[in-house]
Amino acid sequence: MREREIVHINVSHFMAAVEETLEPRLKGRPCAVARDAERAVIFDVSEVAFRAGLRKGMFLRDARRMMRDLTLIEPKPLLYARAQQALFETMTQFSPLIEQQERGHFFIDASGTRRLFGPPGDLAARIRREVKEALSLTPSTGHAANKLVAKVATRVVKPDGFASIPHGGEASFLSPQEVELLPGVGPKIARTLTSLGVETLGTLAGLTEGQASAVLGRGGVRLRLLAAGVDDSPVLSGAQGPTVRVEAPFPEDSADPEELSRRLFDAVEEGGMQVRFMNRGVCALKLEIWYADGLTAAGSEQFPAPLTTDRSLFLKATLLAGRIHTRRVRVKQVAVTFSKLSESVRQLDLFIPPDLEKEQRLQEALDTIRRKYDLHAVRYGRSLG
Repeated sequence: MREREIVHINVSHFMAAVEETLEPRLKGRPCAVARDAERAVIFDVSEVAFRAGLRKGMFLRDARRMMRDLTLIEPKPLLYARAQQALFETMTQFSPLIEQQERGHFFIDASGTRRLFGPPGDLAARIRREVKEALSLTPSTGHAANKLVAKVATRVVKPDGFASIPHGGEASFLSPQEVELLPGVGPKIARTLTSLGVETLGTLAGLTEGQASAVLGRGGVRLRLLAAGVDDSPVLSGAQGPTVRVEAPFPEDSADPEELSRRLFDAVEEGGMQVRFMNRGVCALKLEIWYADGLTAAGSEQFPAPLTTDRSLFLKATLLAGRIHTRRVRVKQVAVTFSKLSESVRQLDLFIPPDLEKEQRLQEALDTIRRKYDLHAVRYGRSLG
């Protein structure tokens, strides 16, 4: 069986990094990407601000208390969409199997590319150079036999390092790493593990199945295997092309259905704008809900015809949320991923229903204003509160 070769590209603090490429004066300064509003939540922070303790999802007012010299950057969703698209196009030179996750994060399946590009470790280094030269972004880059180890590698060497883990070296590489570096281990799970003396991935991997289940519940067995470097998840290629993913953190963990609806609409509105900017429509939707106790719920749906308007996408996302959101636990964040982005072909006015025609015209008018000014130049009342 052919060995897998996976490259992970991680542009740390993506929004802030893109802003720094346009405004070099921002480099080396503590910056936060957020709207200047009373209840604003930070979308991203620069590396300097991150080292000082600032995190995305924080209230802007709290961040300003921590750092009085914080530079505020108004978010520019279309700019980040352009940068994400440019990154994706750079990756397509090297493999047709590319998976996009959140902004600035890509998995590339480089299996079978040795005859074209040489050893996979060299290819990973070349991709890193290409991104830096073409886009002035320097990603942390990891190469390994699976997605899990490649991703942890980029976390170890972030913000802009490089690591290549040889086949068979997965467990030894992971063993000394802190448990917080493992995907799926959030702050709450990390606190639980460290309180029991489980501080490294090697210690977590050494637990028995019974111990892992007793400490972490149903997900404990899976985390134990991941900590040992066991991961057979495939790179979910975008044969359908790029994807658009938007995360919407809550200002505070909440079980209020109205708050969930507002954050869901925020994510759909931003993602829909990015999709239409690419002149595409959405044929597949994935929704993820993060709970305050560290668990997540996820679901997806595909559509027979591409959807383009925020209203139609929000209705689908709301129905999907109703199916997967079954726990009475506070929510901390939602994320929406639009994929299978097809070319957007608008129906002829002769055949389009009047209500849909009005909806499309309204969407076009809103997009025209937002392209000229800002995504939040015009807001729906649903987003306010």
